[in-house]
Amino acid sequence: MIKLNDILNKIVSEGGAGGHMAHPFDFVNSGKELVDVFAKSIKSLKRGTGSVKIDGVNASIRLVNNQFVLDRGSAKELDIKGIRPEDLEARFGAGHGFLRIGKEVINIFDEAFPYTKSELNKLGMLNNPNIMLNIEYVSGQTNVVEYGGIGNFLAIHGLQEIKPVKFKKDGTVSSRAAKEISYDSKAMQSFISKVNEVAMRHGFKVLGSVNTEFKKDPNLSKVLNQSITLYPTDKGETKSLKDWLKTVTIQTPLITRQQFLNALNSKNISEDFTGQDIKKIINDTIVYIATIKLGDEVLENATSEIGDLDTHEGIVIRDNDIYKNGPFKITGSFIIKGLESKFKLKESYDSNLDIIQSALDIVGLEPTIGTGADVANVIISLFRAAKDKTSDSRKEHLLDAAISAVSIIPAADLVKLVKIRKYRKLATKTARAAKRASKISPKSYNRDTL
Repeated sequence: MIKLNDILNKIVSEGGAGGHMAHPFDFVNSGKELVDVFAKSIKSLKRGTGSVKIDGVNASIRLVNNQFVLDRGSAKELDIKGIRPEDLEARFGAGHGFLRIGKEVINIFDEAFPYTKSELNKLGMLNNPNIMLNIEYVSGQTNVVEYGGIGNFLAIHGLQEIKPVKFKKDGTVSSRAAKEISYDSKAMQSFISKVNEVAMRHGFKVLGSVNTEFKKDPNLSKVLNQSITLYPTDKGETKSLKDWLKTVTIQTPLITRQQFLNALNSKNISEDFTGQDIKKIINDTIVYIATIKLGDEVLENATSEIGDLDTHEGIVIRDNDIYKNGPFKITGSFIIKGLESKFKLKESYDSNLDIIQSALDIVGLEPTIGTGADVANVIISLFRAAKDKTSDSRKEHLLDAAISAVSIIPAADLVKLVKIRKYRKLATKTARAAKRASKISPKSYNRDTL
């Protein structure tokens, strides 16, 4: 049986304490500057500033009163206090994946604590409960990348200090932010080595930052001279990537990755994106293409002790001469990997809610319990209208809400036949949506023919 609460709860997602790591396009203003970042990054990586970007779940922990606590970086009371194993269900809810992840991570570091006090003191964690170990948890295929050759592991990327950023009128914290801090590298290596001995007994390995190196020099000129064809109208326009970038201006936020994939596969962007800023759609599509293709060139020529970089999420670069506000990442094609499952999940939400609303419409025709069903339909339609980012879909949900509201009035149920007729076409609509998603899914993206 489909439970409405289960569907609505899946819509809510949260990040980790590690926060969003910048892409090159997040801190430049033009196409030329974007290319310069990649050129400078290659020189920087040769000096050893890079590490493998692990595709895992952020499970950062702090040390509070000689006990390790999980902290997801939010302003929730339990995150600020620090989450112990007994708090996990209260923080995440029954059945959440973090019930297992949090318990495993905390237990490993708690068990290692008596043997690592000296290292923790040198790292500053014994006296500062706001310093966090920035940890990535990987068990099999956690997100998109599968680390079958390594097994289960915890990757410690370094230290961060988390502090309140904003406060509510009553003085409580409304947001927090974590920033990387420097640390004693020898103390960190000793700490990792000791924790690893404990982790091995729990079926995990503990890694530090995994360094990268080049197998051969990336050739950015080759990438920039590749021909790129887009369809601003029904006629294609072909130019080298270098020429496209000459007129690019970069203003974040960019279009969404879904919009990028739609534009990439469009044979008439002006028609397919009617009512939207066509210039920005084309501009940002080029930004994505350049970020992906230049990134792929870097990753395809880089390797590490845990494998070649084109099989990983990407490279993290720490170089204040390029970006002063912390590390940034080069991810190449990975920037759009995993979107296919998101497309399918959204279609599943929409289809499930359509089915529920269709059933409620039919129940609403019954005079004794119909009013309750109609009220429920009004609430669901208004919720969908608030969540939907497409103007046409939003209008459709608002219209459905209005029809359900009118249907609450006795003898006004005839107007509901408009909605029931719509839901009769649900199978056709779903099939078309699946066909459309297949055209824009990451599987149809080919780095060699873009």
